[in-house]
Amino acid sequence: MGPQVESLNDPVLEHHYRGHRDAVLCADFNPNQKQAATGAADAALMVWNFRQSARAYRYIGHKEAINDVKFTPTGTCNN
Repeated sequence: MGPQVESLNDPVLEHHYRGHRDAVLCADFNPNQKQAATGAADAALMVWNFRQSARAYRYIGHKEAINDVKFTPTGTCNN
């Protein structure tokens, strides 16, 4: 008998985050699972907090698009 495949439900959009002004090029999740960081063609880095009452932070100043962002194992962000 072959492997069993469990039926998956269609994904549902739970939250819509706004902040970048151009295409998102990279993303990473904080090991604490409370934040994500994204970089985009708009040359901005965004740090998103998953708690509904917490705000997102937008970091500007890069001259070009941000193509890579990565949290360290301790939870700090490097880009």
